Amino acid sequence: MSIQGSQIVFDGVEASAALRDSIEQSLNALHEHAPQLRSCRVVVAAPHRHQHKGRRYRVVLDAAFASHVLVVDGSGNDDPRHDDPYIAVRDAFAALRRRIDSVVGAERGRSPHDP
Repeated sequence: MSIQGSQIVFDGVEASAALRDSIEQSLNALHEHAPQLRSCRVVVAAPHRHQHKGRRYRVVLDAAFASHVLVVDGSGNDDPRHDDPYIAVRDAFAALRRRIDSVVGAERGRSPHDP
């Protein structure tokens, strides 16, 4: 079950079939977790190399629901593990999932940490 309006964009990153498959699996899992999700745009970008840092991949997720849009932007993350695009994607989806849980919990009038 995939999200109808999903879009995957690679910016300065080779669009390998394996990375695309990994993102599509994450999108499917996200849709199972939050079936009210209408669309999700995934941007995987590789900024230019810096002298003192490795090539940190940036993953931006724009998730649209009926009443709001949630955005997760991994650009501020200086995690050295994000030299691996698969880990950057995994972490971005995990952050989006936490945001969804927080918003859904708030809409229901409870903390996302309540049982």
